[in-house]
Amino acid sequence: MYTVSGDYLKTVKDPVKRIGGVITENTTTVTHADDLRSFKLTTSGGLGKSVMRELQASVLGAYSWLNKSLTPSLRVFLNDSNGNSTDVYEDVNYGTFTVVEQTDLIKDGEIQVKAYDKMYEANQEFSVTLSYPCTMLELLQAICTALTWTLASSSFVNDDLVIASDIFSGYGLTYRDVLDDIAEASGSIIRFNGSDELEVVSVSGASVASLTKANLLELTVGAKYGPINSIVLARTPQEDNIIQKDDSSITANGLTELKIENNILMDSDRVTYITP
Repeated sequence: MYTVSGDYLKTVKDPVKRIGGVITENTTTVTHADDLRSFKLTTSGGLGKSVMRELQASVLGAYSWLNKSLTPSLRVFLNDSNGNSTDVYEDVNYGTFTVVEQTDLIKDGEIQVKAYDKMYEANQEFSVTLSYPCTMLELLQAICTALTWTLASSSFVNDDLVIASDIFSGYGLTYRDVLDDIAEASGSIIRFNGSDELEVVSVSGASVASLTKANLLELTVGAKYGPINSIVLARTPQEDNIIQKDDSSITANGLTELKIENNILMDSDRVTYITP
């Protein structure tokens, strides 16, 4: 999701490091060295869902950021060969966030803002110009055109799923509702990357960097999840289910079931679309 240098990866794994933050609004840049007190990113979403990130930031001074676009970055001061931090730094850009709430703390001379990434724009009524029949990929492309988004993914699981007619009108759905259906039908996570491009991310074959206990200050580990060894495409409440499972994995690991209910994209041919 984020492209960084080898020096960056080495530094963030070192037990001692120096980090800071940057927030940019148009031509204004605020850093940890001046008015930026803190920022925090949280994410809502998961497998079979669209993901929206929230930015909370605290800044000293008289800034007016409501409805403005902010770009937060993590600044890491790179370590030399002896493990000492230098004035050479690398910034990781987290993309664009729109401020939806600003609180002015007059007494403290501080403002606090809440902002969301471009997925926030999907919280409006679904309406696209599209000729049917079309594929699920063409549907996603039409959504990006309607919302003036850039789509980074040109292929994904079930991208050739055929939608015979307009199956979305009349339900009061939002763009995000439809994106969630696409994420379910493709077994993916749909999110924005640091370049503000929409990605359909498969859980298989993902490349990640590893951390060890030496890199961590605190870690809470919950119950192990998976492997997923049973998938159910369900029509509820009637419980008309299509099931595909791996009995040997269930015996070895216990049952971990992924249940997808009333997915309008796969409903016409669940038997075909459950296998991929």
